[in-house]
Amino acid sequence: MLNAPLATTVPPASSGSDRDGEYNPDGLLNNIALQLKADDDIALGRILEVSQLLLARIRHRKMRVGATLLLRLHEVSGRSMQELRRMLGDRRKQYRVERPGHQEG
Repeated sequence: MLNAPLATTVPPASSGSDRDGEYNPDGLLNNIALQLKADDDIALGRILEVSQLLLARIRHRKMRVGATLLLRLHEVSGRSMQELRRMLGDRRKQYRVERPGHQEG
């Protein structure tokens, strides 16, 4: 469904959920769409200036919400990054930044 309404929810993925919360991109996208008064993913994509195909891939758990999209959601909605992460299911207090070529241990 490329033009699915935002109210439609996709069941959570059985694998790949985050340790500290259930990964829920639908909750995040639906919440932002309501705030921005977007009727569907096409309208939301236009507002966010991202492809509707990207939003569909995120909803179908083919891709995760990346830092760039999270930043764009923050800019457009005015919500804090912490609040957006909470809506996404991320409950961590601290975030580990991986350095290229660096191995722990």
